[in-house]
Amino acid sequence: MARKRKSIIPVSVDPEYLKKQKLEYGYTLIKSTELPLTEIASNCGYESQSHFNREFKKFFNVTPSSLR
Repeated sequence: MARKRKSIIPVSVDPEYLKKQKLEYGYTLIKSTELPLTEIASNCGYESQSHFNREFKKFFNVTPSSLR
């Protein structure tokens, strides 16, 4: 008889935690790479650069382009 495995993926994750992680990853990419901001936004899970820019500005109080 096969045994069922428990899922290791949490049932729910705090959306604010996920947003913080995505934006901090974006910050790291902005400071450490020359990738275009559209690609960074996409790599962080944002569908548009403008949404990424708004969320980034709210979180860090600076725009992504000002860090370059």
